[in-house]
Amino acid sequence: MPAPDEVRTELADILAAVQGCSPDAVQPDSRLKDLGVDSITIVEIGEELGRRFDLYLSDETIDGMVTVKDAVNAVVRHDGASV
Repeated sequence: MPAPDEVRTELADILAAVQGCSPDAVQPDSRLKDLGVDSITIVEIGEELGRRFDLYLSDETIDGMVTVKDAVNAVVRHDGASV
């Protein structure tokens, strides 16, 4: 299981590449919508997190990612299903 800080670092990297946002803006309570993430982009981010951590995030899990903390928890608390 990856550490929360590791997941947040990877998420910041993904958001910087996809949205052009500063990694410093990716804080646990930051809302993904406020970072420029829309419904299509959240799917791309969820899939990329899955690739980077070799796991599968369900559509339901991805749809539930509202904050950075939600996205981190989706990976950290993952049930173990792989891609």
